[in-house]
Amino acid sequence: MILSLLKQNKTPIGELDQLDNCYITELLETGEDTLSFEIYVKHPLYKDLIEENLILTDHNRYVIKSID
Repeated sequence: MILSLLKQNKTPIGELDQLDNCYITELLETGEDTLSFEIYVKHPLYKDLIEENLILTDHNRYVIKSID
């Protein structure tokens, strides 16, 4: 799965690769889905993973709401 990272104003930042445990969960009651993944702190785009930035997949758009 290719994940594209964008700023809040939809300016492209780059593509996220080398991710571990990347998966999508969907709540059957609401249809809402959540994208989860692990990324190394040394990844070049790690610093750009901030709340309210966007992640695009081939099928959906996700807003970063929390970083654990």
